[in-house]
Amino acid sequence: MDKVERENLFVEWMSSPIHPTIKRTTLDAYMVALKKSFHVFPDSNLVLDIFAYYRLSDFQNFFQKIQQHSAYDSLNKANNGSYQALLKKYEKYLIEMENLDDSHISKDDFIEWAILKKKAYNSNWITNYVKALKFTAFGLQENADLRINLFEIEDENTFRIAETKIRADKNFDVLNQESTQKSFSAALGRYSEFLSSEFYLSRVFFNEIVEDTAIDDEIKTEIERTVISRVGQSDFRRGIMRRDRTCLICHLPYSELLRASHIKPWAKSTNKERLDISNGFLLCANHDALFDKGFISFDENGNLEISKEISPKDYSKLVIEKSMSMKVATNQEKYLFYHRHEIFRH
Repeated sequence: MDKVERENLFVEWMSSPIHPTIKRTTLDAYMVALKKSFHVFPDSNLVLDIFAYYRLSDFQNFFQKIQQHSAYDSLNKANNGSYQALLKKYEKYLIEMENLDDSHISKDDFIEWAILKKKAYNSNWITNYVKALKFTAFGLQENADLRINLFEIEDENTFRIAETKIRADKNFDVLNQESTQKSFSAALGRYSEFLSSEFYLSRVFFNEIVEDTAIDDEIKTEIERTVISRVGQSDFRRGIMRRDRTCLICHLPYSELLRASHIKPWAKSTNKERLDISNGFLLCANHDALFDKGFISFDENGNLEISKEISPKDYSKLVIEKSMSMKVATNQEKYLFYHRHEIFRH
């Protein structure tokens, strides 16, 4: 894989919601700031453990009061803004979890949510990061050997050594400050994540298979489908599990019995659609099979549609009835439209 292929793959990775929006090390820094707050706000008369707040309104009341405390700004500044970042992220978490009961809210649950929450990068940011990776090192004063297009570096360990030298260069801070929103530093971090991602490593593995002339082309195609599918599907399932939690039809809560079902089938979807959690429902094995084979679907209002191929006398056996419904998000409508017209057996 040459630097151009690696650049294109990096753009594909950045353009899809399959990378974590926050590192565990960053979360650890947030937690350290949280612990410090117990010593800074002794007279606050507030419970400083944010995980004690399960309801959005209670947390927002806490957030508002703590921001008014005289020590808040100094604590936040001393921790490079990580204390406020944690509070805002927890607020966003509670907003998304607002319709769930309190038993789903916990520290571990929040950490998992924060790490797995997916979001594609804005195209302008991707362009900035690509430019930064191509030109960051050319302004260095002390590391002439690193004045290269950083896409030439193909493995995480080599890149980390180069990154350390780049960040230590006396001219790096100036270059970073002059870049758009400090994109030089951000681009280094994103590329390091990329080189260690399953997404990239699976492609490297597949490229090695392709170059092996002893392997049949048909087998190579199957290996590619299996490897790439497995990486994407596992991430897709985690995102769906985080959002839905129970079967959307019968509300079965046992995760081992639930499946992340694509609305528009994997085989018919683009790479972006395959990883889009809006293109998915969490269903139990029974309802997943019915949905996958087109025996049930949903109209634009979320009302269950049942194929005429299923006899009404079997509805109870399959745990379905025409009065069932679910909430359909706006960004799911286009996928359901496809399912109703291409998969559903009217």
